[in-house]
Amino acid sequence: MLCRLSVRWLRPRPALQVRVLDPLLARAPAGGAKSSALPVWAVASVSAVGLSGAGGWYEALATSAPVQGAEDVLLFAHTASGLPWWGSILLTTVVLRGAVTLPLAAYQHYILAKVENLQPEIKNIARHLNQEVAVRAHQLGWSKRVARLTYLKTMRRLVSELYVRDNCHPFKATVLVWIQLPMWIFMSVALRNFSTGAAHSEGSYY
Repeated sequence: MLCRLSVRWLRPRPALQVRVLDPLLARAPAGGAKSSALPVWAVASVSAVGLSGAGGWYEALATSAPVQGAEDVLLFAHTASGLPWWGSILLTTVVLRGAVTLPLAAYQHYILAKVENLQPEIKNIARHLNQEVAVRAHQLGWSKRVARLTYLKTMRRLVSELYVRDNCHPFKATVLVWIQLPMWIFMSVALRNFSTGAAHSEGSYY
């Protein structure tokens, strides 16, 4: 009886008939090509993602002229100083902060100080203008809404004239952000290009 059971268990089993639900899985590799370890649907998904991402906005940014300029700066700092890459990155950061960020930060504080010095004059103008608008509204019978709009429009014009006179428009105080943020982005993308071997200056280094 044990022999019969052993023979029965050793008898080859028929292959299970698996019903394929996904038509992508049912496609056989053409030309006898070696089948991939991943399922066909996974390979198709990865290929679709790769095709959709190719030539996207990041590729345009990574190959742009500012990023290539950042690569040249990093490569020059590395070859001129003879430091390892971590030292070259640190040196480049210190130099850029000293040459770009520090002067812009000083300029920002200079503009903000000039704007702050104008505040007493602006308050004085606002007080006199408020009195003039109140007198004119009483003479011409303006409503409160018309008087308020006239006051705001005239006050905005007078303050703009003060900013032009002293060359201290508050928007100039934001120049540090508009320069430092793109510089940080370009340097970060350039470092990523070097780390992945996609830098256009890498051939000149080797």
